[in-house]
Amino acid sequence: MGPNSTLGDVYVLKSSDPRTVANSLAPSDLCPNYHDNSAGDLGTEWNSIYLPSISRRLNKLIDGDLNLTDSDVSNFPYLCGFETQITGSKSPFCDVFTKPETLRYEYAQGLRYYYGNGKYRPIFDPPKTA
Repeated sequence: MGPNSTLGDVYVLKSSDPRTVANSLAPSDLCPNYHDNSAGDLGTEWNSIYLPSISRRLNKLIDGDLNLTDSDVSNFPYLCGFETQITGSKSPFCDVFTKPETLRYEYAQGLRYYYGNGKYRPIFDPPKTA
């Protein structure tokens, strides 16, 4: 964009601002004009389609009283991405998911960023579910 750009304004957040403490992974939350509805009804509907099969598969692998919910499982792919980014190599946690499950998660993120932050419906079809 450069210093002479007319495309928008850049606001620098001061590290002394108390809202920035422990918030380095979501600086957009500090912008009063940023709203993320996680794709609204479309996101909720897609999550109800693709997450239950992953939750069931993972719960079968767990011994003991732990029971993962769909909500728990929806956050796991973020751990793969964050650790991979931080360490610079693919996190072993990524192998928890099958290739089709990863594609379904990517579609959920496509819904979130394309529709949740924008004004248009996605133009691509969801990946097939089992």
